Amino acid sequence: MSRFTFFDVETPNRNNDRISSMGIVVVEDGVTIFEANILVNPEVRFDPFNIDLTKITPAMVRDEATLKELWPAVSAYFENSIIVAHNATFDLGVLTMTLAHYGIEIPRFQYICTVVLARRYLKYRKNSLDYLCATLGVLLERHHEALSDAKGCQGIFYHIVEHHGYNDSFVSEFYRPHMRGKSIEAPNARAYPNAHSYPNNNQSEAPIQLRTTAEHFEIKNKSFCLTGDFRFGEKTDVELFILAHGGCVVTQVTRQLDYVLVGTYGSPLWAYGNYGTKVKKALDYRSAGYNLQIILEVDFFKHFD
Repeated sequence: MSRFTFFDVETPNRNNDRISSMGIVVVEDGVTIFEANILVNPEVRFDPFNIDLTKITPAMVRDEATLKELWPAVSAYFENSIIVAHNATFDLGVLTMTLAHYGIEIPRFQYICTVVLARRYLKYRKNSLDYLCATLGVLLERHHEALSDAKGCQGIFYHIVEHHGYNDSFVSEFYRPHMRGKSIEAPNARAYPNAHSYPNNNQSEAPIQLRTTAEHFEIKNKSFCLTGDFRFGEKTDVELFILAHGGCVVTQVTRQLDYVLVGTYGSPLWAYGNYGTKVKKALDYRSAGYNLQIILEVDFFKHFD
């Protein structure tokens, strides 16, 4: 396929199941044939954090079209293209949940994720959009403005193709038949129907359950280690939220750590009974008597409702 759609969404609240803005850049045979930053009326509430992050307010989208109204005009850019996005399962997850909310048939999306490509080929210490753009010299006019982010993703993709070539292994398929015509909990392709239960490969065993261990918690002057994928957004967004409330974020689980914050969508490894190093270490330290607490994302953000 010779047409690529570079895509980014912004969301109005922490649920990440509706769209307040879409950035779209369509390139066919190496020529840009369409680009737009489209404001969308999500028909739901806005969180202050999202307003501050995206600079999109309820008043700005009140008279804009909904995705249901926009979809006939833009659907061809998604159905007949390879979609390229940074953390593509998030953006496509938000899109598919919004389509499902309106009862719109969900296509089989072909997509490429530049986070996956960056991990495979660039191997930098971070893979966030802003970090990669700064490192590679890709113009990112304003992070969390949808069209700007889509263009940043485009620059990262072009850099990887220029230096490492392009092949069909880049392309994956994002399709969830059970989402057709209805909204579901998980906007991430690696999520499971119960946000806190992950199926074990031994079907005779009960699903793995993770629970918040802290009855009360604080952020200010406390240390957090993040693991899993977050409904709130990219890990960078969660880190910024914690820093804004006076906490700090570290990369390793140690005896001195205060909290391990577990994203709603866990990790692909957890599907087979392997929690991953961070959760396992936290459980081991707790068993040894250390006052290290585990907090699920859903309980963490309830604190700020």
